[in-house]
Amino acid sequence: MLPGQVAVALVTLNRASEKHLPIKDVVREPYQFSWTFQKDSYIPDDPDAFFKCMNSIYLALKTPDFTNGATHYHLDSITPNWVSDYTYVAQFGSHKFYRPDDSESVSENSYLSPPIPLLSSTYPAATPEPLF
Repeated sequence: MLPGQVAVALVTLNRASEKHLPIKDVVREPYQFSWTFQKDSYIPDDPDAFFKCMNSIYLALKTPDFTNGATHYHLDSITPNWVSDYTYVAQFGSHKFYRPDDSESVSENSYLSPPIPLLSSTYPAATPEPLF
């Protein structure tokens, strides 16, 4: 599992926590996440990619926030005009992550249950439970 995928999920969770909104409302805010407005359909066409995504979400919900409260990210090949308003946290994969300037360093978010280790060379395997 890629740390960047989990980091993006953590950004979504951090925004929901910061804004006191349900995750679905944060995800649906206009032009906040490119993966929400650049597709014609959201029906998964690649089952493997879909399950990797679900695993990333699971890990984000069950681990300490290694993004240190990041609420924004961008591809490392661009520099959006908003970066000067945020504190750089780290780069995971090809994305740079930022948190609000006024937020304090956090090691865990309020939505977490007891954490499991995450910052190792490999991530714990999460096998989805059968649906039926």
